[in-house]
Amino acid sequence: MKTTYFNFTRTVIILVALTLLLLPPQETFASSIGIDTEDRDWVTTEKSPSLVPNSYSVEKQEDISIPMRDGTSLNARLFLPDGVETAPVLIIFNGYGHTGSTGNSYDPRLEDYVERGYAALHVSTRGVGGSEGTSTLYNHYAEDGHDLVEWAADQPWSNGDVGMIGPSLQGISQWLTAKETPPSLKAISPALACGNCYEYLWYPGGMNIGPGRTAFGGAGYSAALENRDLNEWWQERSLSPEDYEQIAAGDIAVLVSGGWEDYITPGNIDSFARLRQADGDSRMVIGPNAHSNVADLQPYAFEDLEKMWFDHHLLQEENGIEDDEDVLLYVQGAEEWRFEQDWPLPDTRKASLYLSEQPSGSINSLNDGTLQAAKPAEEAANTSYQYAEANGPFLHTLLEQYRGRSEADQTRSEQEVVTWTTESFAAPTEITGEISFAFFAEIAGEDADFVAQLSSVAPDGTSTQLTAGYLNARRSDTRETAQPVTASEIKQYEMEILPTSYVIPQGHKLRLSLAGGTKALAEQRSPQGPGLNEHAANVTIHHDREHPSKLDLPVIGEALLPTEEGEIRTPYISGYSNGTFQPSSSTTRAELATMLARTINEEDEKTSSYTSFNDVDSSHWAASAITFMQGVGLMSGDPNGNFRPNDEISRVEMASIATRFLELSSSTPYTHPFDDATGHWGERGIQASYEAGIINGYPNGTFRPNNDLNRAEAVSIINEMLEIEPPSTINIERWEDVPFDYWGFEEIEAASRYERVQ
Repeated sequence: MKTTYFNFTRTVIILVALTLLLLPPQETFASSIGIDTEDRDWVTTEKSPSLVPNSYSVEKQEDISIPMRDGTSLNARLFLPDGVETAPVLIIFNGYGHTGSTGNSYDPRLEDYVERGYAALHVSTRGVGGSEGTSTLYNHYAEDGHDLVEWAADQPWSNGDVGMIGPSLQGISQWLTAKETPPSLKAISPALACGNCYEYLWYPGGMNIGPGRTAFGGAGYSAALENRDLNEWWQERSLSPEDYEQIAAGDIAVLVSGGWEDYITPGNIDSFARLRQADGDSRMVIGPNAHSNVADLQPYAFEDLEKMWFDHHLLQEENGIEDDEDVLLYVQGAEEWRFEQDWPLPDTRKASLYLSEQPSGSINSLNDGTLQAAKPAEEAANTSYQYAEANGPFLHTLLEQYRGRSEADQTRSEQEVVTWTTESFAAPTEITGEISFAFFAEIAGEDADFVAQLSSVAPDGTSTQLTAGYLNARRSDTRETAQPVTASEIKQYEMEILPTSYVIPQGHKLRLSLAGGTKALAEQRSPQGPGLNEHAANVTIHHDREHPSKLDLPVIGEALLPTEEGEIRTPYISGYSNGTFQPSSSTTRAELATMLARTINEEDEKTSSYTSFNDVDSSHWAASAITFMQGVGLMSGDPNGNFRPNDEISRVEMASIATRFLELSSSTPYTHPFDDATGHWGERGIQASYEAGIINGYPNGTFRPNNDLNRAEAVSIINEMLEIEPPSTINIERWEDVPFDYWGFEEIEAASRYERVQ
């Protein structure tokens, strides 16, 4: 039977403005995970890692000479566990050299493994750290890595199984070694690295080398500068799709790791995805960090997870790491860790937002366009901007090496470029995965770069950078050869916007900004990313019926993007800014008025019987809700003209309100079983709500009509009134004082979550 309340439909959409207005003091919608993601594999507890104990002393040997196939000798430091006849070997292949303060800083990490039964080698690549040969960019990393692994496997102190470890340049050397698939290489752990460093480090999107690599300097920089396109020289230093297939076929287990704020990690994520496509044995961990080790990882510290990885693959330990899912991500915005089966996430919904000339009213940019779900219908619509190397205008998307993205408000730079902004999001919405921007552009000039930025725009207008993408027009079809720009041609371009995992908060907007270049802010040190194009250009972006330029987003769960068709039910109650819900706290009359007001669309019912109360002036935090509830006849004041907003609501008062809300009738004589309700002034409401199954008594046969109603009881009753069902699966504790085993856990979760209305 369909229930009606004051002729309202059962399911209503709460007005966002009303919701924000009715927040009581210190209460906040702290629900930071995305809508419809409660049932995912969130990490809620820490685990104790199962590690092989440190049982051995370490023997160290210097100046180990390792021959390569062309006769060049590499210099190394050897670590052996005392008393162990043969052991698996762990290698750091160091492009900065194994000597000096930088090289020596890696040794404690290796020694820790040796104390646990490994042999270890710290090896300098050619031309550094005492190794013979010439040091240029990734010079002979692939073939030397192969020879190094096989040499280590053949030593009398080795059991024949070899692994590799290390971040950044040491991670790149691992990918290039794996490219050669040495038979004895069993596992690697390339952190903060890239398999295609042309695309993800030196020439992002085919654009010029940027300030970070320029500062890198030396022979490596000179070599990269001499090889502008993705030629044979680069292909020797990059992994192809066939290389990933060979790594998978060679059973080399790969632990990929990095951070959303890191400038190289997108290359590692790309390598992981390609290896998964080839059915390779791989695992990925992406945290919130910049160019540093994954920090604050759960359920294990990263160093422990990495040890378990090598223990499993090199020591054959059954330590449980194989029981976890293969992808472990830090979801920004939610600020939580979560396991996933694969990357991209298999149940990702690709949602498109189209560029529109309709003004968003959110920013005074060159055009202030809109992102919308509907395809453009205009016969002709376009947006133009100019670019010059000297004065831009520029976005500021470069990443500081050890701090990541700028935390500055992006509005000022966005005002100088072209932008498209959505309406406000109706619910927290998770965007996790690969993002693409397909657009139609006309270029007047010899060449042009495209720099795209995605930002989250708060209700106060503050714009926070989320991620960015880069593309050079002349190298948009292939990075191997620069193609000339054809004058007056409207061409479709496909840009990869770097992947992310982020929950856009309810009430925020998503903005796409586009410019011809990017520059570092004055305060950014060691900025990383592409450089500037020397060619000036006039660019026109077309976004009409024949040229539907669009942004494709990876949406997780059943969230709706702004202007997509559908409805979202928003929470009518939430917790507090300290992360608690306080379920046992009494519910005041003002709080109940607020909760009920959030469940009613005020446009569905109007009344002229609004009056004011002596103790509720216009500045009271719940004044709007109290006035509204009085106006629709659900709550009233006392004979003295007071509402008593801070008084606790009683169970009998709640029963009477539920009776009026649902327009319930009660049978007579009363048949309820509660002795303490007989003859009470609210007995009719108790009878009616009892018959309807809205409010029950206690096991001892009492109703306790005058007892205060706590917050957990209130949401349980309101959920019954609104026929709100708890979610089928919940894998995260939203409030720290409402654990899974709390009696009202499901009811509180149902009341404080966003939900797609089907």
